[in-house]
Amino acid sequence: MSAAQRAKEELGLGKEEYDRRMDLASTDLDTAYDLGLQRMEQGMAEMQAGYQRARGDLDVARADIEAGIERFDPYAQAGTRALSGYEKMLNQPSSIFDSPIYSSKEARLTKLLSARAAQTGRLGASADITASFAPAYQQLMEQEYASALGRYQPLIQYGYGAAGQQAGLNQALAGVAGQQASYSADLGRRMMAGRTYQSGLDVERGQKQAGIQASRGAMGYTHSGNLANIEMGKGAIEADYFNQIGNIYGGLAEQAGEFAGQLIGGMK
Repeated sequence: MSAAQRAKEELGLGKEEYDRRMDLASTDLDTAYDLGLQRMEQGMAEMQAGYQRARGDLDVARADIEAGIERFDPYAQAGTRALSGYEKMLNQPSSIFDSPIYSSKEARLTKLLSARAAQTGRLGASADITASFAPAYQQLMEQEYASALGRYQPLIQYGYGAAGQQAGLNQALAGVAGQQASYSADLGRRMMAGRTYQSGLDVERGQKQAGIQASRGAMGYTHSGNLANIEMGKGAIEADYFNQIGNIYGGLAEQAGEFAGQLIGGMK
């Protein structure tokens, strides 16, 4: 085997080893990036599941808060009605004496006083009884007024407390809604960041694969040049050889001509 053939064989073996390594590098690159993208997908899926669980917990909290607000409604409404009646009593005190309850109490008092007046000989018109027993009627009115206050005050307090509790629960409900909105916005940002990172991985992989292909092309170009140089070197060696042969034969021919000339000259 000539030196040129050995050089060509060694170059071919080197090119095959280079191509094999480039194939492995390309495969490893794809495997690594595919694994990275797969883990990114798993991470985003787990993140979505976590946010959904958190939102589910907040939904439960929201339902509990709304149920609590609803339970306080009867007390708040009773307090509102009591406050309205209390304000009316303050602005129009005589309004409490227009109720059927007070009319019934006043009628019983009049009946009692009439019976007592009959026993004492003071029986007369009901107007006379009212005038005669004015302190008793005044006491009845004061008692009714105090009784009305006693009825309104607990209801007002209950209503005030219920309204305060509802206000606090409504504030908590707004907090839950805000937290859910924050979760949704944060999830959206994280998902967008994940997709952007994935796109970046795809771009990076494409660039590295392009680099591998470019290196492979450069190697192919170098290999072809090396083969061409071997062939050119081989041609130059052969040309030099034949030139040398030509020179040798040319010299022999010249010497033969000189020798023949000498022979012819000697024969003259």
